[in-house]
Amino acid sequence: MLDNQKRSTLTAQLVEKIRSDIRSGVLAPGAKLPGERMLAEKYGICRVTVISALNRLEEEGLIDRIPQRGSFVKDHSLPAKVLLVCPSEQIGQFNELEQTFCFFEFHRGILTEAMEQGVSLGIECIPCHECEANPKKFAKLVEEYDALVFLTEALGELRREFYGKKRLVVNAPRYFSAEDAENSIYLSYDQYKAFYDLQVKARELGWNKCTVVMMTDEPWFKERCRRFCHEAEKLAMEVEVINCFEDTPANILHRCRGTFVFCNHTGLFNVFYRKCREAGLVPGKDFALSGLCTGLTLTNLDPLPGFLKIPQYELGREAMRWALGLPGTQTKLDTTIVEGKTIKKPEIF
Repeated sequence: MLDNQKRSTLTAQLVEKIRSDIRSGVLAPGAKLPGERMLAEKYGICRVTVISALNRLEEEGLIDRIPQRGSFVKDHSLPAKVLLVCPSEQIGQFNELEQTFCFFEFHRGILTEAMEQGVSLGIECIPCHECEANPKKFAKLVEEYDALVFLTEALGELRREFYGKKRLVVNAPRYFSAEDAENSIYLSYDQYKAFYDLQVKARELGWNKCTVVMMTDEPWFKERCRRFCHEAEKLAMEVEVINCFEDTPANILHRCRGTFVFCNHTGLFNVFYRKCREAGLVPGKDFALSGLCTGLTLTNLDPLPGFLKIPQYELGREAMRWALGLPGTQTKLDTTIVEGKTIKKPEIF
């Protein structure tokens, strides 16, 4: 029997059950599935639900539905073993809770999808510098897997060993070469759209000016700032960029007063709060405040920041679906706006 109390629909539950049986070999290629009426009786559901589930399985290429004969498992060649490849240096250098949670959210997503699809998932941490020196050595280490999912755009030398040979999926919202893009599937959140949506929200709240606070001078965050400003131009929003790192005087933060602030390095939100206290400013009272993160590390901050939620869990699930060659997926997921206390428009403005 299927569970009416689960969040997933009965159709989705039946799809998952049959899909898992196919992937695990319980239903072999060529096997005939029970008839619609029999499946409905077995799982305590109506025939409409069964038909909907079978249609979805047919769309995924797992079964053939032949009129007057029934539904048969196709001789599919989807990958059975998928590997999540992580650069060990980056994992070892997690010095922010936000980075750690991003990794575990992505891993949780890919593992959840693997379990539902009934496929084997491995995880391998590979040192970048050693791989650059001898990529063939590490290629042998992972060659038994049918598809490789890379946590980031790092380890490009390893991916080149499998161009045209394996399905390669990369979770990389930053930079990648044209050559790698031709041979790999890149997943990310749609950052341009995220910034556009956030500034539309700012306009709705009555803000006409945004301030981007730079907490670090790293190239990637400069690029993110550029993207934010690019979207601001579309909305004719005034944007000022404030560099708030190294020994920047505290009084520079007073330029945030009365604006909608985007903190460009969410992992350093706590540092930004401390700098605000030193400057005598209160986020949510003197200015609106938002960032871009998973949001799991912000619960210790008061007032709670509003933020764009990066869908790392959803990206993990999408990565596994792409690795399996399943249809109906997308390469750029939408973020959502979470309205913490600081994103509201203070009454004094």
